[in-house]
Amino acid sequence: AKKHLKEVDEYNVMFSKRVWSYVDFKEDLNKKLCNNSSPKQKIYPLYEILNLWITLGKINCFKYADFGSAKNIPITSSEFKHLSIKRDSIEERVIDENGAEKIIKSLKSDTLSNDKIVGFIVKEDWYFNKLSSLMEKKIIGFAPVIFDIKTQKQKELYWVYYPQCCEMLSSYQTFNPNGGKEIFTYRDFFLDRKSVV
Repeated sequence: AKKHLKEVDEYNVMFSKRVWSYVDFKEDLNKKLCNNSSPKQKIYPLYEILNLWITLGKINCFKYADFGSAKNIPITSSEFKHLSIKRDSIEERVIDENGAEKIIKSLKSDTLSNDKIVGFIVKEDWYFNKLSSLMEKKIIGFAPVIFDIKTQKQKELYWVYYPQCCEMLSSYQTFNPNGGKEIFTYRDFFLDRKSVV
């Protein structure tokens, strides 16, 4: 894990631990901070912002969280478009001209909108910094999570590398959980999050 702690002298790191945490949208505060929209205040859902920057080619997205692996190459634009479309097989009951009832299966395609996102999973390294005598964290990446109807399980849609997203996260604000008029960005949200180590 220490290879991810480049900004900290490894001699000052007493120990480090890989942590996977979850931002659950069932919690009202998480949903308000990450999946809410207020155009008047220029606040947009994090998932929509990610998709915009990925589409513009400003950041990459990956299939896995193993950044730096030769197998984990960036997802192509055509693969990303495929990820952004949800296809469901639906059954419809119809009556034919003879009055007989039939069940017809059809494939319905729909853009995967932010209301289908149930949360974000975050990959971090937590470490004890001897210099500051504090537990500190290095955010590695995060992924929007959806509920897959076919498998009846949650799954990551794609992964983004946090250091590549810092400019984007600093450019967009969300609601300030502390109240007041002070600007609170998506980067502030990730940095202020607490995790149990």
